[in-house]
Amino acid sequence: MNMKKCKINGYEKLDMVRALINARLGYYKRKQGDKTFHQDIIDELECINEVVYAGLNSFLREVVEEKLSKE
Repeated sequence: MNMKKCKINGYEKLDMVRALINARLGYYKRKQGDKTFHQDIIDELECINEVVYAGLNSFLREVVEEKLSKE
């Protein structure tokens, strides 16, 4: 597998994890009510989501830099 294919696979995996986290965040936000443990779960998932999003951003930055260097 070449390097570009490997990077794309990594991006797709991060994007799927981000989508799953966002789905779970939505679920817990709708179910939150008065239960404080839901807020703890929401906070944790938002933190994880930010880390995954940062990973996606660095991947996208690499792609943009690679594309610009070819032009």
